[in-house]
Amino acid sequence: MTLKKLMKLLRIIEGAYASVAYVSMHGSQLWANGGGELVLSFNTQPPRSLDELLRRAGFIVWQGEYIYRPRKRS
Repeated sequence: MTLKKLMKLLRIIEGAYASVAYVSMHGSQLWANGGGELVLSFNTQPPRSLDELLRRAGFIVWQGEYIYRPRKRS
């Protein structure tokens, strides 16, 4: 995932949570490892529209975390 795509995704996530006044991002995490995986962990269940957007963007859900694994180039 490019930095440009990541920044766009973070703006969308922030907008999704800003529109719902009672949901806080406090306790949510974002981290990446050396293998290129990006993991998003929310402290609450994200809104359905955000869940669908993340899945369309290539994230998989595993044990409540959204994981993006880059495609292998041949």
